[in-house]
Amino acid sequence: MLHRSKLFCCIIIFVSSLNASFKDGQTIIKQKCLTCHVEYIDMELYKKNFRDFQNKLLNLKAPTFNRIVYKILDSNKQIGTMYDDIDIRKDMILDYLIQSLEKPNYDNSLFGKGSRKYYNLMPSLKGKINNQEYKYLVDYIWEYKNNINLENIKKVEKKPSYYTDSQILDKANKENKMIIIEAASKNCYYCKKMKKEVFSQDDVQNAIDKDYIFIESYIDNKKLPFNLDKKFPKVTPTFFFLNTDGTFNKMYPGSWNKKDFLELLKEHTK
Repeated sequence: MLHRSKLFCCIIIFVSSLNASFKDGQTIIKQKCLTCHVEYIDMELYKKNFRDFQNKLLNLKAPTFNRIVYKILDSNKQIGTMYDDIDIRKDMILDYLIQSLEKPNYDNSLFGKGSRKYYNLMPSLKGKINNQEYKYLVDYIWEYKNNINLENIKKVEKKPSYYTDSQILDKANKENKMIIIEAASKNCYYCKKMKKEVFSQDDVQNAIDKDYIFIESYIDNKKLPFNLDKKFPKVTPTFFFLNTDGTFNKMYPGSWNKKDFLELLKEHTK
């Protein structure tokens, strides 16, 4: 008979092993997938992006991982079913991942034509992911819903913003300018893309400098100024437009090309 303390230890080891496998899978995702994919976007925002903006709000290049997990585990195109033995179903998911990542094809996509028309066909990852890494990816998908949630994200302790609210307001009042806060992340592909293709352009810089105080705020370990974390939709980049006194005006989640971003700047100076 297994002693209670030993049983408790076995449970702890088992749970720790699951968490470790999830984290190993998440590491692979961050290293090899986040240049195109986004790990999490709220589903209402995701739907709004396609339904109302034809992907021009978020400019997604590939499905988000919370959407991929849903398609694999819960949709009408799911891989296996809830009635299958867990190990058998994981093997089915493993086979699907190998096939879809090494031989990408729209025909075996879990996504319909309505959304995948906005996505590029991904390059083959053959030879770039080994067998053990594929198993970690399966564990990542299997444990995703238990490990990725907004409550966990909200509990992460963050340091105060690099710039205090009063510092930003003093500058805005002295120069009589409105305020833009960009919520960015160091690993955000779209943030880097905008910095390179949009903010580096002289006409964009001139338009910003003329009417705005622009603050780039990294959300990885810092709070957003003006208590904007409460409004932040967990999408990077997100641009918050504030009035001269720091009151909230409007929010624009997602990346923008040069023409559209210049239009946003003009819209708030009318």
